[in-house]
Parts: sequence; structure tokens; C-alpha cells
Amino acid sequence: MAQNTSGAFIRRTREDKGFTVEELAEKIGVSATAIEKWEQDASFPDEVNIHSLCEALEISEQELRKAARNLTTAEISAERKKSNRSSVLFGAGSLALGAILFVLRYTVLTGSTPLIRSLGGLCLGGGVGLIILGFIWFYSGLAGKAYDDVD
Repeated sequence: MAQNTSGAFIRRTREDKGFTVEELAEKIGVSATAIEKWEQDASFPDEVNIHSLCEALEISEQELRKAARNLTTAEISAERKKSNRSSVLFGAGSLALGAILFVLRYTVLTGSTPLIRSLGGLCLGGGVGLIILGFIWFYSGLAGKAYDDVD
């Protein structure tokens, strides 16, 4: 389990106070399963249970909510970084494939038959299209990475 989640925070605080899952559940009037779900980040306590949980663990509601916000921020940041990496990789792949098609057009497909000219045109159009798409993907991924570095 990650250390910067609301569930990890609840578990750590419960253990620091010396409660078992069952003892904490009985103290705030919920099932042990509910406590386990909170600690595993499978769910989050509702408003009534937040108040009881915070009172039992001697923490403020603000501390608990801050731990929940950290979870959300961490998840968003991880997804954004993954997406940026994918954009850079797709962009680089598109640039490479576009360059290959472009080179293929001017080296191998230089014949005078209609089929060769058609294939050459497809390679040229596809190559240019992939190069343009590659630049867009590549630089959008880099721009997103630069944005993440500021966060």
C-alpha cells in the first residue's frame, strides 16, 4: 500500500493509537470490514463516520481530508506522467515511421509504372502525415512533462 494515501494515514494513526481494526470499529459504531475498506482505499468514510473516526483517532477532520487530497493529487500526477510518456513515445515512433516512408518514397519507389507511382504517393503522403502527427504528439508530451515538473 502506498504511504501517502488516506487509507495509509488511517491505518498508521490507528496503529499509533494502539487500536486493532475491531476495537476502532466498535468505538465508532461501524463494521471491521468498513475500517478495512477505508484503510485499503476501497472507500472513504461518510460525513458522520468522518467525525466519529477523527474523534476516536484524536485527529482533526482537516488532517484526514488533507490525506485524501494527497491521494487524489498523487493519482492525477501519476496518470498525467504516464500519458505524457505515451505521447512522447507515440510521437517519436510516428516521426521515425514517417521518415522511413519518406525515404522509401525517394529511394525504392522511383519507378515509372502506375502502381509504383501510386505507392510512392501513398508513402509520401503517409510519411508527411506521420511526421506532422509525430511532432504534435511528441511536443504535447514534452509540454505536459514540463508542466508536471512545475507542479
